[in-house]
Amino acid sequence: TNRVLDPSGTSTAGWSGVYQFDHVEVGTTAPDAGSTFIKLFRAGGFGSVSARLAADSGVSPGDKLSFTLRARNGATRAGVRFLDGSGALVGDVWGPTTAAPSFPSWADIASGVITAPPRAAQAFPMVEGMALNSGQSWWEVDSFLFYDNPHGIPVPYFDGGSTLTGYTIVWRGAVNGSASTRTPLQPSDPGSVIWRAGVSGLEFLRPLLQ
Repeated sequence: TNRVLDPSGTSTAGWSGVYQFDHVEVGTTAPDAGSTFIKLFRAGGFGSVSARLAADSGVSPGDKLSFTLRARNGATRAGVRFLDGSGALVGDVWGPTTAAPSFPSWADIASGVITAPPRAAQAFPMVEGMALNSGQSWWEVDSFLFYDNPHGIPVPYFDGGSTLTGYTIVWRGAVNGSASTRTPLQPSDPGSVIWRAGVSGLEFLRPLLQ
């Protein structure tokens, strides 16, 4: 399941500031996924800016989660904010910072596997643009994928409008406003447990574990 409610950035709804955040806008020039992406604006000056996304947020302590996205025009990192059942902050966990190229290219950003801490009841994906230059008030992000990852297996981006051979992918509710699920078309196919020559261990295990 992709927990992000608007994975390809079609709307400004659902974003909230974490640090030095001003606002977001929807961009349409050379997106990574679909026809739109998100521009995040810093509140004056230069430095970093971070925000969190709306997502299907329910978790339990010990759950393993991963968050990936694409970014450009500024070094970026992905993270997860954990809240308790009352909405109080439990803690933030960030992945490594990755240099993102300038327009029109995109870079892969990944949090790695993050474990929900004690007292965690909610989890929200976060993005941070690091060390934006003086005079640069925004940077750009797209293709958000926030998913349960108990086995540490990378998953390619998908949303409810995606097509992927061997899977049915649907929105759980509103288009571009709900989580997306990916279901194998033949989960009991005996061929899925045959490790064929030339297939890496990672590719062999991915459909079995997701």
